[in-house]
Amino acid sequence: MKEKPLVSVVIPVYNAEAYLKESIASVLSQSYEALEVILVDDCSADGSLGICHAFAEQDHRVLAVALEENLGAGRARNEGIRRASGKYLTFADADDAIDARIIERAVELAEDHELDWVVWGIREECYDPRGELVCERNLLPEDRCYPMALQARQAVITLEEQTLFGYQWNKLYLTSIVWERGILFEDTILYEDFFFNVAYAREVQRLGTLSLAGYCYKKRNQDSVTAGFVKEYFTLSRRRVQEMWDLYKEWKMLGRREKDILGNIYLRYTMSALARNCDPRSGMDGRARGAWIRKRCKDPLYLEAAAGCRPRRKEYGLTRFLLNRRWILALRGLGRALYILQRGCKTLFVKEKSKG
Repeated sequence: MKEKPLVSVVIPVYNAEAYLKESIASVLSQSYEALEVILVDDCSADGSLGICHAFAEQDHRVLAVALEENLGAGRARNEGIRRASGKYLTFADADDAIDARIIERAVELAEDHELDWVVWGIREECYDPRGELVCERNLLPEDRCYPMALQARQAVITLEEQTLFGYQWNKLYLTSIVWERGILFEDTILYEDFFFNVAYAREVQRLGTLSLAGYCYKKRNQDSVTAGFVKEYFTLSRRRVQEMWDLYKEWKMLGRREKDILGNIYLRYTMSALARNCDPRSGMDGRARGAWIRKRCKDPLYLEAAAGCRPRRKEYGLTRFLLNRRWILALRGLGRALYILQRGCKTLFVKEKSKG
């Protein structure tokens, strides 16, 4: 009987004591046992490192790595990648959980069809600031194989539209591709997983998808207006759209469908930024917010991707309408209204945000 290939599971850990045991247990209880679990503690201030060492002592498949300085989740994953010895590589976060059969199913699909990449669905659980579950949903791709590069590339934009492309923990990678192409996570505050996947997508010839919610993504601390303000939010969000746009131009596959998908994503990020700009931590007064909006109206990426796209939601259509007509005061008012809604109706905001 053919020996099962080893799968390396990298988990960055930072102050995750409350959820860490459940997360690690969900990996170790996989029906697929040929695993190595690499726990990379990123200088946690709680009891996370002790939990990592305890699991390493109990199970020979677990390696606990303690970093000497705080590097952030992306660079912590890079430390895990450097230590990975499996044929395949996947990831998990320290406060989530994975389905008991997902790695077995993914490896079977990859081995049977000689795939470079396997992507599966996720279960989102959204919690309000009090920690109460307010909504949940499954995001599932089709059960399908894409055995040629052209087909795999067509599937990438569909996964992005389904919000399944950007994550690193719902995918099985070939470790050899990651190593040989020097693909690592960037040190960015947002979207380091998305940029990692764009680099990997360039190398993929054969891709498969599983219609299984194999990963449980527990979206906590969703009150993004009063916690987790990121000044670089729109700069990095715009770069995200630009990189996918450039990828499809490189592939000579940037058609109407691709433009519509990316245009809608640009509008979604613009709406979010309009609200974020109203946060006092942005340092922007009304004049500065108006100048930011004028810049968006003339942004080449907006003009190419979003100005003529077919909006998939009414609010995107409204935002595009106002931008195309350069109604600056109306857009400032829209941003203020969204900001107030987010602050005053947190549970409703979390539910709406979960719709994508």
